[in-house]
Amino acid sequence: MILRRVIEHVKAQHWTAVFLDFVIVVMGVFMGIQLGNWNERQADAREYAEALERVRSEIDANLKTLDLSDDDIGAVLPVVRGALDALVTCSDDAETLNAVNAGVALFWGTAGIHLRVSELDALTSDPRLLAQESPAVRHGLSDLKFITDIVERSALYYEEYPQDGRVEKIHGLTPGPRTVRSVTYLGIAYDNNQRPLRLDEPVSVACRNTDLVNALWAWDRTQSNLPLLTAKMRAAYKDALNILDTETKK
Repeated sequence: MILRRVIEHVKAQHWTAVFLDFVIVVMGVFMGIQLGNWNERQADAREYAEALERVRSEIDANLKTLDLSDDDIGAVLPVVRGALDALVTCSDDAETLNAVNAGVALFWGTAGIHLRVSELDALTSDPRLLAQESPAVRHGLSDLKFITDIVERSALYYEEYPQDGRVEKIHGLTPGPRTVRSVTYLGIAYDNNQRPLRLDEPVSVACRNTDLVNALWAWDRTQSNLPLLTAKMRAAYKDALNILDTETKK
C-alpha cells in the first residue's frame, strides 16, 4: 500500500509527499528493528535469570549430595581404619580379630563424589549467557567450574584406585556366613544381603600378608581424602552463591 502511494506521488511529482513517505518507511523499519532487538534482549534476560535459578538449584542439590557422601564415608572410614590399626598389632585376641573382620567386610567397596554440572556448564559455555554475566559472576563461575573439575577427578581416583586389585583375590580372606545388614547409600536405605569377607587365618599370620595390609592402607589413604574434597566443594559453593546473591540484588 505504501509502495503504491509512493509511486503515485512520484508520478505526480509531489516531492514533499514522497519525502514524507520515505521517512515513514524508514521509521517503520527502524522501529521494527528496535522492537525486535528489545524483544530479543528481554528474552535473553529472562533466559539468563532462569539459568541463574537453575544453577542455584543445582548447587543446592549438590550440597545435599555432599552431605550424603560425608555420611557414607563417615560410617565406613573409622571401621576400615580401625581394622588396619588392629591388623598391624599382630594380636590374636578376639577383640582384634573382630575389629579386623569388621573392616575387611567393608573395604571391598569405595565411595566417591558425583556432582551435577549441566547448569554450571551452560553458564560457563553458552555465548548468550556469557554475554550477560558481569565480570564478577563470570570469574566466580569459572572458578567454581575449575574447582569442580579438580574435585571430581581427584574423587574418581580415590574411588577407583583401591579397586585396582580385586579384594577377593587377596590370600587369607574367605566369605563368611551370610548376613543381612541395613545400609544407606546416597540417601536410599536398603537391606544388604551378602556373605562378607573375613580372615581365614590368625591375625598374627594375616599381619604379615603384605597384600592385605597394603590393600587396607591404600583404601585408608585414598578414602580418607574424601571429606577434604567435600569441604572444599562446600566452600566453593558458598563463594558462588554469595556472588549470585550480589548479582540478583542489582
